[in-house]
Amino acid sequence: MRITRKWWLALAIAIWYLICILWPHPAIAQSSGAPVLKTATYGWRPFIYEEVVGGTKSANGLDTRLANLAFSNMGYDVLYEGESSWNSLLNDLKQGKKDIIISALKRPEREAFAYYSDVFRMSVNVMYVPRGDSDKYKLTQVEDMLKMFQESSFRLGVVEGYSYGQTALDTYIKDPDNKDKIIVAENDTVLFDLLARKQVDGFLIDQIVGADISYKRQLQDVAEEYPLRISELPYYVMFSKKSKQVTPDLVKRFDSSIAKIKQTGDYNKLVQQYLFPVLLDFTTGQKWYFLVELTGVISFAISGLVMANREGYDLFGALVLAALPGVGGGALRDIVAGRGTLGLMRAPTYMMAVIATVLVGYVLIQLIGFWNHRVRKSMNLRSDESRPNLSQKAFNIIIELLDTLGLSTLSIIGVIVALETQSSPLWLWGPLFAAITSAGGGILRDMVRADPNNPSLKGSFYPIIAVIWGFIFSMFIIWYSSQLNYYPDEIFKAVMIVISGSFITRIAAIFLRLKMPMFAYSPQSPKIRQPKYQLPGYTATEPPNEFGEY
Repeated sequence: MRITRKWWLALAIAIWYLICILWPHPAIAQSSGAPVLKTATYGWRPFIYEEVVGGTKSANGLDTRLANLAFSNMGYDVLYEGESSWNSLLNDLKQGKKDIIISALKRPEREAFAYYSDVFRMSVNVMYVPRGDSDKYKLTQVEDMLKMFQESSFRLGVVEGYSYGQTALDTYIKDPDNKDKIIVAENDTVLFDLLARKQVDGFLIDQIVGADISYKRQLQDVAEEYPLRISELPYYVMFSKKSKQVTPDLVKRFDSSIAKIKQTGDYNKLVQQYLFPVLLDFTTGQKWYFLVELTGVISFAISGLVMANREGYDLFGALVLAALPGVGGGALRDIVAGRGTLGLMRAPTYMMAVIATVLVGYVLIQLIGFWNHRVRKSMNLRSDESRPNLSQKAFNIIIELLDTLGLSTLSIIGVIVALETQSSPLWLWGPLFAAITSAGGGILRDMVRADPNNPSLKGSFYPIIAVIWGFIFSMFIIWYSSQLNYYPDEIFKAVMIVISGSFITRIAAIFLRLKMPMFAYSPQSPKIRQPKYQLPGYTATEPPNEFGEY
């Protein structure tokens, strides 16, 4: 068979196309030609750690990203050669096998083989003990703690090679006479395992690292932080003096690069991305917060059941009306934020609580209906149904209070999701996500009900409360992220202020009957003066509209 020139041309084009695709592109398959600085990770989440994404290992963390950005601005690449223990990494730096170590304390003995950068971050060391054991110890300062270690058989867990910022404490740990009371671990995660197996009585750890491990592994019932700050320490980047890549000038250039990153606000964004979700999860992951949030979701569900009963919905319809206010706003928020997995799927407890509320409510409504229509009628009992009695009023007040608690906690969650999804600027998306989380579900419910009034959008002060306190909380995070040190207890105080402020604002709005200004121009009509005496059948005011007064 004869092949025409046209087919030869098509074959040549196809071969050229394949070559262009498969041939290694210099920007992807080959090195960029930039000098490389070697180091390794050592499992210190959320500062520096190794993670697997799509089957590929990569270095991540606040300090990792900060160092990468600083060195990239200088024209350097950072090569992370796997994950190592801290002691091994320190020895490699000493021998010149590694060029840098990210996040290290300054110690006199280390200055013999390493240069130090300027301080780029501060951190706090604390002690963790078994849950409930904090009351056993009356320690107000580090000296009390050290005395307790020396005079008792307290088994202290530490990471091999770590310095904990107190000379006397480091000396006690290194003293051979105390080797039976010092339990050495490879990393901080192992320390939690040792405490869970009761092989140590307590251990020393970075405060944020401890909060991250405790929350991620759900160990709040196993370990707790003892309320004493052992040390507040500056952290540096170490440069090996034996490395051919390292010079004192390189260290100075690195310091200048870090300073520029902090000036441009990139440092604040990294802190918001890596540290604040940990600090906030440490608070919102506690049982009291979960119970308050769950209470709010249940109150939302009850309000939906009241509507379903009044408007004649079936059981499934009641479930929809009950679920939307509590979990619908969160689902809508996650869709807008582009969150990979909806929060509703991550924490099915809330949906199960809604379902249980609907089932219990169905049984109670049937029993009450049976009582009113069968038992009371057979007993010739009368009741004045024209106005609510005291118990109904009390029920309405309780639901309103629980609903307010839900508003307060869900607003916090909205800001947390804005942080997790790196929605920028935070001052814009934090308040919006707070409003969507707390009020979005109610708006969806009214849309499903085809309610023409849709109170959440027509004068209700409810959504704006979430916006106000979401904005305040977002601005606090923006300000706090510019600091050198971060404390979980400070974040806890901020969360409590936002919850209390939202609660008080909501109660004030209810009693003062605060409303949002309407979009359409509506001139105030002059008040009609009511006559002191009125003839029968005479009405001085207009009747309410067909939908009634809302």
